[in-house]
Amino acid sequence: MKACDLAAGQRLTLDSLKILSSDIERYNEVTSAPRIVTDGLELVPPTLLVAQAFWRLMEMVELPDGTIHLGQDIEVLCPVGVDQWVDIEAVVNRASIRQGQLFLFIELWLRVQEVPAVRAVTSVVAPGAASI
Repeated sequence: MKACDLAAGQRLTLDSLKILSSDIERYNEVTSAPRIVTDGLELVPPTLLVAQAFWRLMEMVELPDGTIHLGQDIEVLCPVGVDQWVDIEAVVNRASIRQGQLFLFIELWLRVQEVPAVRAVTSVVAPGAASI
């Protein structure tokens, strides 16, 4: 699906994901972040969860070359443990064209067993919206 086909209010259900302990090892090697363990449960860093969720979104939505990621907000509602399945839903909050540029504001909801765990909002601007 092309980015210009997205409309405000549109919902996209993405493939579920599961972060493994080995994924966290690779993440920690790159970020030098310590492992998070509480009550014997290893937790997934929220930024790793959101990055994987956005990766799945970008596999579904085609953005043109030159797209710029403007920003992102992450709100952690409850921790997610290693090996837990996470369901992902994307909601297009806003999609507008200004001066030939496509502005997208997309909200991601990550849920574990239907319980909201992480809410993330990202914004991007794509060039040449008139010709996308």
